[in-house]
Amino acid sequence: MATLEDTLSQADPLERVGWLVYSANWYERKADRYARQPAASEISDAEAREFAGYASVLRQQADVELQGEINRRVMNSIDQVRWWQRRQVRHRVARADRELEKTAATMAEDGRSAAVAEAGAREAPVRLGKGVLDASIGEKAQRLVALRLSAYVTGGTRDAKAANEAHALLNQHLNLLARKEIARNDLHQNQSAPRPGATTFGLRRPTRSSADPRTDSTRTSTTSTDQNNGTQRNQGFHRQHGNF
Repeated sequence: MATLEDTLSQADPLERVGWLVYSANWYERKADRYARQPAASEISDAEAREFAGYASVLRQQADVELQGEINRRVMNSIDQVRWWQRRQVRHRVARADRELEKTAATMAEDGRSAAVAEAGAREAPVRLGKGVLDASIGEKAQRLVALRLSAYVTGGTRDAKAANEAHALLNQHLNLLARKEIARNDLHQNQSAPRPGATTFGLRRPTRSSADPRTDSTRTSTTSTDQNNGTQRNQGFHRQHGNF
């Protein structure tokens, strides 16, 4: 299986955000499942703490990358505004990008970027959908670009508030889709896993015939284990553009 970083390197910017959000929810679900039922979990206490940390930093990284991608798309749409407004848009985009650079520098200083790299070096979570973006994500992203462009043009608090709300809604939508996808993956794995004692042609436990010369000591049985992926809450942070 490819690592998460390998997968991210082959994705376009918005797909990267989707993968980061999905992975954050996947790790969070694993950690939360351990917290609820340690004995039934397939991970250790140390891994649960590590996974909770991955969930937090991956969600923050997703938010930084989402804001950067929206700003890039705003610049690509700058010809939609009047020529004398474009200087103001460029100025405000540059200021927003500097804020993102400061956030990235802080994450590097306090070790969050290193944690993102550690998570990236691990195997990418399995996805039945292969990370293909839902069409609704692109639609909401385009709406956010339009609102952010308007906010950069006017500099008004009302426009900025509308853009921030759209950003928060997109974050929520990404997390909702990730949770639903993980739930489908769990269901698929549980349905695909063979039940203990099941035969090739049915679910009845095989019985020993009187003509079977084997003893109990020579017969073997097979068991199967499930691995459930998962996700949970809708948490994270950013100082300017809403929460995950």
